[in-house]
Amino acid sequence: MMESRKDWIRSQCSGTILDVGSADGWIFKGSGLDVTCLDINQFVPGEFPQVVGDAHNLPFADESFDITCLGEILEHVNNPILVLRVRVVEVDNR
Repeated sequence: MMESRKDWIRSQCSGTILDVGSADGWIFKGSGLDVTCLDINQFVPGEFPQVVGDAHNLPFADESFDITCLGEILEHVNNPILVLRVRVVEVDNR
């Protein structure tokens, strides 16, 4: 089941992607997509650039990504509504 979900997510993505709560970017490994990983913890450097940060206060400029992936994260954050108000995705792509 997890593999088919991962394949579906990848099929929906293009452009620049912010993967929030991504650990090492496991969803997008080997995809060839332009991904930046953000997680509250530091992970071993992998295939994608990694940024340590908080999903409640994203350390990126407004509209700096085409897509934001929030896989396996909402149940771990203090304020899911705030996290869902993603401001870093270009307005036309929301």
